[in-house]
Amino acid sequence: MSSPLHLLLLEDSEDEALSLVRELSRHGYALAWERVDTAEALQAALARGSWDVVICDWSQQRLRLRAAFEILQSSGQDLPFIILRGGTEDETADEVMGGAAHGYVSKDNLASLPAVIEKQLQHAAGRRCSAERDGRNNDGLFRSIFQNALAGMATVSPEGRFLQVNPALCRMLGYSEDILLEKSVLEITHAADVAFTRDLIREMRSGGQISRDYEKRYICRNGEVLWAHVATSCISHEDGTLSCLVLLVTDITPHHQARQKAHQLAYFDSLTGLPNRQLFCEHRHGCLIQARRERTSLGVLTIDIDRFKGVNNSFGYESGDAMLKTVSQRLQDCLARQDVLARLGSDEFAVVVSHARSQDEYSVLAQKLLNSLSEPIALDGQRVYCSVCIGIALFPLDGVEVDVLLKNAATAMHQAKQRGPKNYQFFSKGMNRMARERLEVEAGLRRSLDLGQLALHYQPKIDLKTGRVVAMEALLRWESPELGRISPLRFVPLAEETGLILPIGDWVLETACMQGAAWHRQGFSSLRMAVNISPRQFPPEGFCGASRRRTAAERI
Repeated sequence: MSSPLHLLLLEDSEDEALSLVRELSRHGYALAWERVDTAEALQAALARGSWDVVICDWSQQRLRLRAAFEILQSSGQDLPFIILRGGTEDETADEVMGGAAHGYVSKDNLASLPAVIEKQLQHAAGRRCSAERDGRNNDGLFRSIFQNALAGMATVSPEGRFLQVNPALCRMLGYSEDILLEKSVLEITHAADVAFTRDLIREMRSGGQISRDYEKRYICRNGEVLWAHVATSCISHEDGTLSCLVLLVTDITPHHQARQKAHQLAYFDSLTGLPNRQLFCEHRHGCLIQARRERTSLGVLTIDIDRFKGVNNSFGYESGDAMLKTVSQRLQDCLARQDVLARLGSDEFAVVVSHARSQDEYSVLAQKLLNSLSEPIALDGQRVYCSVCIGIALFPLDGVEVDVLLKNAATAMHQAKQRGPKNYQFFSKGMNRMARERLEVEAGLRRSLDLGQLALHYQPKIDLKTGRVVAMEALLRWESPELGRISPLRFVPLAEETGLILPIGDWVLETACMQGAAWHRQGFSSLRMAVNISPRQFPPEGFCGASRRRTAAERI
């Protein structure tokens, strides 16, 4: 034979091994052989040498056949595995091996061994050819999948340069194949994701990652940003070093845009683009945590536009929206970069201020916000003046929780409104008591009409020349069982603010007319009646018409 047969012999008897070698030599084999009799020796021999065939003696005791065959399989080598057995061992060997051995030869008929060896060598060669054929078929299948996949695919060198790119990836990024193959992954990665991508390639090159799924941004050839889901896998050499990376790239830009839109709707005001209440509260909570940790001050300002409802009523909602946009922009222009302005409601804004160090600095900022609206706003060709009132609550002086600070700032803002437009007010602890009292008065006032607690007192007007009573002035009074006698200076402004002045004003006019008619019937026909009217009673339906109907009904 032209080349030696590399024989690995599993045999615990040296004499038996030599006998077998002599038999094969008589049949013309030039042998390069080694005898092993333990699992460790078998593993070492398989790792060290390049063998053609493994022959195992069934009767050897140190390493059982099944274990030996499993060691051969785990080595990844497809070698003929032939068993030498005695005549009484035939059935037992088949049962133990489960048909896994490639051939059996009786020790009494060693002359048949060369034929079995040749047959099994041919079978092994056939299996290798088939495997190579399958490999070539698999390579063709992979190339077909690679070229026709809808998702982008690429292989990348350990240094991050493109080795192969498929047509889908080229279409996705807008580059030709030739141009992409001249680039590295980092060159077409968004600047914000370059560090992450570089670290990932370095980690995979060092063996720290085998595969990884992530989202990142690519820059397309036309300059647009493409959001992608990328699945990256490592292909390694036999020695474990990185051969290349395989990328599977899916365009998720529409999905990402939908997520951004949902986030925008959930956390930002659609009219002004400012953070809404939800985002404002989350941000404020984070600011409070930082302020506690650093033991610094923090201010919450609530801002309310004066008489904004009148703008909507006079100019329409589109003009009202235009005013809100202008107001929000002017307020924003007054703030530092780290301050956060949010729109909480229709005409209500709020600010978290984290840079001011003293109450004086908050006063300066509040005055700056008020002054920013001193210039008129053009609405439908008219110059409209706008003003706001501001309430300020400070952490930790006025509260240490998010909701408490916002509530106290709102309380201070309402106090500023009571002082008139274009005012600001710091929160003080007495304001909570005043706010509670105000709520009690408002609740009682709403019940006062139904419970008959309101009354008119009449103050005479006397002609000084004649000494005669010529007129009466109706004065509204409120006697509450719970709150006692309430001054008109307290409850009338509240009635005007809440709109209760309309039903109360109707009751006053009706009651005064009825009393005037009664006095006329008693002979005081020339007696006049004066009734105080709130400006809020004029616009809606026409106060004059209602007054004429009421006086006509009472015949006065």
